[in-house]
Order: sequence, then structure tokens, then C-alpha cells
Amino acid sequence: MLNFLKKYFFLAIIAIFGAIGIGMAFFVFPNLFNISPNHPGCDTPIHWSLGKIDSRFPLDTKQFRQAAFEAEKIWENALGKDVFVFDPQSSFQIKTEFDQRQQMTYEAQDLEKNIGTYEKESTLLENDYQMFKNQYEKEMNQFNLLKKEFNQKLDEYNEAVADWNSSDRTSTKEYEELKDKEDALKKLQKKLQIASQTVNDTADKLNNLAQKLNIKTANVNKVIETFKEKYGEAKPFVQGLYYPPLQGITIFEFKEKEDLRLVLAHEMGHALGIEEHIKDNPASLMYYLMDQQDIENPSLTQEDIAAYNSVCQPKTFSPIEKLKNYLINTQWKEMKLSKIIDLLKN
Repeated sequence: MLNFLKKYFFLAIIAIFGAIGIGMAFFVFPNLFNISPNHPGCDTPIHWSLGKIDSRFPLDTKQFRQAAFEAEKIWENALGKDVFVFDPQSSFQIKTEFDQRQQMTYEAQDLEKNIGTYEKESTLLENDYQMFKNQYEKEMNQFNLLKKEFNQKLDEYNEAVADWNSSDRTSTKEYEELKDKEDALKKLQKKLQIASQTVNDTADKLNNLAQKLNIKTANVNKVIETFKEKYGEAKPFVQGLYYPPLQGITIFEFKEKEDLRLVLAHEMGHALGIEEHIKDNPASLMYYLMDQQDIENPSLTQEDIAAYNSVCQPKTFSPIEKLKNYLINTQWKEMKLSKIIDLLKN
């Protein structure tokens, strides 16, 4: 019984003096308790390896690994240090899993191709329509000029006939001239009829093209509307998933290398300890939607860097927390007041 009381009396003395000493040191030297977190990616780089890359994805293993290298460089170039290291032996793997998300991506790409095909066909129809429209306008102008000439000559001919009939002329020469005017008028009338038929034929072609163009435009708009409804909205980052703590990254969906690089860089940000998504800058790599980031030349924003720094900044522990950790993790026989003082010094 006496030994039991001595043990806990000694423990109480250590706790009291330790708490007093820590408290005094905390107020005199507050920075003593700033401890750099031992978080992977802060002081030491995260080692990663490449797992299984499903052959149903658009990139092979070599291309996938290159995209991962480029993704880690997005962080490292901005932070000025290595935060990731490729290590074939690492248990932290980046891999793929093929499911309906990638299948929907392929369907979306097919739909985009259809839109592109329809738009090309519409463009060709528009070009043909414009060509026939210009031709119609040109032919119509020629027809109107010919019609004006015909009406003018017809008036002249009618006037000459009326003049001939109102007089007792018998001149053979004048009669032949009148006959020539009639023949010329008939030829001009025939040309006018041909021009009229040409204009009508072109107008029919133009109307036919207009109908085809309207149908094609309606089809294009319908396909575009379908695409927007299914795939057009900005979506959260669900193309990949990070499994904490450093258990791996799985990629479920991407269109091409640039798309994959952005997704990998986002998930690598989670691996660095950035748990919360950025919500006030859509261009940020760690923004919760994949929409306005520069997919061709991705880079960190100030918000991304601030999020990383908040993870890796020194953390302050209170004296009570320090004492609590020491008491919990140290056997009572090994507890020494000098050790508490050493902790304060270090």
C-alpha cells in the first residue's frame, strides 16, 4: 500500500511541476511549441507507383505514367520542391477502374462526333444555299433586264404597227423593217422565256436546299440539346478518387491525356492533405467543379498554394496537450522532471 501511494505521489509531483514549467515556457517562449507536421508531401515527398491500367481506357500504361509525371510537376513547379516521387515499390498506387463513367464518356464523344458531322453537313448545305442564292439573284437581275428590254421593244413595235395601220403606207422596205422587228421581238421573247425557266429552276433548287438546311439545323440543335442535357453541365470532380491515408488513387474517367493530367493533379492535391475543396475560385485546381481550369496549361492558383501551406504549416500544441502526450506515452517508472525540461528546450 505504501509503495502504491509513493508511486502516484511521485507521478502527481511530476505532473504539477511539469505543468507549471510548461505553462511558464509557453508564455515566455510561445514558439517552442511550433512543431512541423510530419505529413507526407510537406517535408518529405510522397512515393507512388502505377497500378493496373485497364486497356479499355484511351491511354496505355506508358502514356498514363507520363500524364502522372506531368500532373506531379504542376505542384512541384509551383511549390519549388519535390512533393511526389515515382517508386515502383510503393504501396501508394495510381490505377484505373473501368465502369459506367468511362462508358458515358465514350458515348459523349460519339455524340460530339455526330454533332461535328452534322455541323459539317450543315455548313456544306449553307454554302450550297448561298451559292444558289447568289446565282438566283444574278439570274433574276438578268431576267429583269431582259424583260425590260423586251417590254421596251414591244412598245416600239406596237407603236410602229399602229403607225403603219393608221396610214396608207405601201413601202415594201418599211414593211420588211416592221417584219424584222417582229422577228427580233419573238427571239427576245424566247430568250425571256428561257431566262424565266432558268430562274424558276434555280428557285426550286434554292427552296429544296432551304428545306434540307432547316431539317439539318433542327437535327443539329436536337443533338446539341441532348448533349447539353446529359453532358454539358459543369460536374464535380468524380473522375477520380483518393483513398486516405495514402492508400491509392483510382481514376474512373477521362477523355484524353490533358483531361487525365488535370484529374490526377486534383487527386494528388488530396493526397497532399488538402481535404476541403476550394469554393471561391473556379480556376483553382482544387475547385470542386471541373469546368474553368486551364486544361491545356494547368497551374496552381494562389488559393491552391494557400491550401497546401495550411496543411504543411507548423502546428501549435498547448502545454496540457504536450504534458498529456508525455504522460500517456511514457511509462511511469521512466517519467522524469528533467525530461519535461528537455522537451521544453527542444
